[in-house]
Amino acid sequence: MNDISPVKGISIPVQSRSQKTLNNIVDATIHIISTKSFEQTKVSEICRQANVTSGAFYARFTEKKDLLFLLIEQLRKELNESVDRFSPCVASVDVDLVDFFGDVLLVFRRNAGLIHTIISQAYQHEDVALALRQLNTEVFQKLESALSELGSKPGQSSPISLRFALLATMCALRDIVFDNLFLPGEVKIPDNVIATELANILRAHVRIK
Repeated sequence: MNDISPVKGISIPVQSRSQKTLNNIVDATIHIISTKSFEQTKVSEICRQANVTSGAFYARFTEKKDLLFLLIEQLRKELNESVDRFSPCVASVDVDLVDFFGDVLLVFRRNAGLIHTIISQAYQHEDVALALRQLNTEVFQKLESALSELGSKPGQSSPISLRFALLATMCALRDIVFDNLFLPGEVKIPDNVIATELANILRAHVRIK
């Protein structure tokens, strides 16, 4: 994984070796929570998987819950990278929305266990819920900013129309991701079908191809 940005309340490494240790801890946590809940995951298990000592863990985290904020930061980076790849295409009005939503869905699918953990813990911890809301707001604002480039071009939709279209699309994205990734026993819909339908929702309200 990429080096993780500074997160409040966590000891930030100043040496590459220490950064590697931190990355190993996060990678180990993501691997473990793909098969079991965060509550069931023990610090000793994370340390064993990451090949670090418990002392190395507690030198960086005061408690296991602190890991959640670093996991949210990891997800934030991946989602922002998807939006950043999308933004230059919008500026040139060369928008392939199906590819964009496919990219976002890939981030969700790749991090399904991580997202499920963050959401479940957000219901139990207000500070985790706040960090998750901040993530949602940041990603939404970046998308809105990218799409507003279209609203400034002749013949394109107004900024207000873009905002409502984006709200409708993000709500649909949220619902379909929950149904398709997290609900047991549901019929799974291929990502390309989901991406196409999300693009159609946005196109229905915004004058883009």
